[in-house]
Amino acid sequence: MANTLRIRRRASGATGAPSSLANAEVAFNEVDDTLYYGKGSGGIGGSATTIEAIAGKGAFMALTGNQTISGTKAFIGALTAPTVSNGDSSTNVATTAWVNGQGYLASAVSSVGLSLPSFITVSGSPVTTSGTLTGTLASQTTNTVFAAPNGSSGAPTFRMLAAADIPDLSGTYLPLTGGTISSNLTVTGNLTVNGTTTTVNSTTVDVADKNITLGNVASPTNTTADGGGITLRGATDKTFNWVNANGAWNSSESIRLNPQKGFFLLNGTKGFYSTASQSFLLAHAVVTDDITCTNAISGSVTGTAANVTGTVAIANGGTGATDAATARSNLGLGTMSTQAASNVAITGGTIDNITLDGGTF
Repeated sequence: MANTLRIRRRASGATGAPSSLANAEVAFNEVDDTLYYGKGSGGIGGSATTIEAIAGKGAFMALTGNQTISGTKAFIGALTAPTVSNGDSSTNVATTAWVNGQGYLASAVSSVGLSLPSFITVSGSPVTTSGTLTGTLASQTTNTVFAAPNGSSGAPTFRMLAAADIPDLSGTYLPLTGGTISSNLTVTGNLTVNGTTTTVNSTTVDVADKNITLGNVASPTNTTADGGGITLRGATDKTFNWVNANGAWNSSESIRLNPQKGFFLLNGTKGFYSTASQSFLLAHAVVTDDITCTNAISGSVTGTAANVTGTVAIANGGTGATDAATARSNLGLGTMSTQAASNVAITGGTIDNITLDGGTF
């Protein structure tokens, strides 16, 4: 009967080497198909110093079948692999035939440079082995823009901004030449209008300030103020203006006061306008200046009238005349002489209906 030599083995269980082997002893792990060898004799009790895998597809490449190989492997000589098809995006090895078929090996490149427009500065060019090509924007003249040629098509360059580069914004912004704002406008700061005429087409104008200054020129005088005031347009202009020639405010129209209101002279005298007599009435007036009246003066007038012109009607307590003869005639006194202090001298004329009565005692 023939003899059989069997080595140590593991048919199932864990993968990997046995825990110990004697020197020169071999063992095969059938789980991962690896043959192990006990190397050296420096182990405990004379066992092998190390246990090394010496054969089997678990530790070495097999000629057939799929395997996962880890670590760095160096192959000496040509390596043959199947040629993949065009468009293959898998991780298969690309052969020389495939790379050459793509035209990647048509010519050899020993240097790569980079050329860009003048407004871009290139650095790192050329690259002969390895490196980085870098492009950075070059410094340009101040207040220039990157744009196509003004008025035509072409490659863009840095140039000055032209009016044609700016789109028409008149529908959004008010141009410097003027225009119309169709909505509300609020000015939070001061508003200065420099022009000859300012026109306000509004139904109501509200001004919070309680004083309006007119004629505010650099050096105001009565001459610059002459003619200044307010004009209300109507069938004819209604004006209220300062006239330098007479030194007063002049109104082109009559002024009608509320019957319950009045006016004051400079000395504080209050006056009223009578709608019944259409005349001005002075309440206890003391007037030191000349007064010219085209209508009647109601009330008592006292004082010295050095420059009174015109007449006072008899019905108002006057004579209706400006001289004595006319006054006597208006009063029905005839031509009788003036009574003296001690007697009356009658030089002519007729006296009718005279009663002389000595009286009683």
